[in-house]
Amino acid sequence: VKRLYTDRDYLKTFDQIAYRFSKLQDSLGKLLRVYMLLKGESVESLPTLDLVELANRYGFPIDSELWLELRVLRNSITHDYPDSYGEIAQALNKISKLLPLLKESLNFLSKSFKG
Repeated sequence: VKRLYTDRDYLKTFDQIAYRFSKLQDSLGKLLRVYMLLKGESVESLPTLDLVELANRYGFPIDSELWLELRVLRNSITHDYPDSYGEIAQALNKISKLLPLLKESLNFLSKSFKG
């Protein structure tokens, strides 16, 4: 991870990972809101954690606890803390392990919009 920060080429890759992970979580939140509206739920002013928990009751594979964990991971990789390379490495490894679940979440929403 330290090399990601010190080598310009690696830093570009790391920045893309952090940016895309942030955008993925933002997009999931927006899609969830639309999904719940299509389900007839009144969620316009519902906080995101409550929205995630409600969607989880409909079968969405992420619950509010995991959503918070994703937010913590996002913060770990997007904030520049030069002395926290270990924390950043752990966050990247955890994100890597969560990729199948994130893909499952996108597939869940995709199928919901098609059907």
